[in-house]
Amino acid sequence: MTPISKTYPVSFEAIEEALSAIQSLLQELSSSEETTFKVVTCCREALNNIVQHSGQFEFTSKVRLFTRSQGTLMVIAFEHLPTVHQTPADSSMPYDSLSGRGLPIMDAWMDRFRLRQTDQRTQTLLMKYLISDEHH
Repeated sequence: MTPISKTYPVSFEAIEEALSAIQSLLQELSSSEETTFKVVTCCREALNNIVQHSGQFEFTSKVRLFTRSQGTLMVIAFEHLPTVHQTPADSSMPYDSLSGRGLPIMDAWMDRFRLRQTDQRTQTLLMKYLISDEHH
């Protein structure tokens, strides 16, 4: 499959557009409801982080599919220019706050999760083997 790549403005509307494209592809591939939910939820968290914390004007979404002996591997990369500023951690934030919970969820629900920052770009990489409803 040819990689699907598109650049979006950093906005909540763009998140919905990017997620819609990913969800449509998952449905086309007959991905199970559970797998679709986990992939879309992790993508939403990654994209929300870009909108809320990157300070940038655009991001790129790249989706690739690979056929492996274990099944179809979906690789999703979200990239943007480096973060303009880092918000210092707020030590007064209560422990029950939902802030910061997205990274452990992405790590748990994806087969592989990586956040990489360099001087040139920030990349969130999500990988998941797709399980179809037929295998349940």
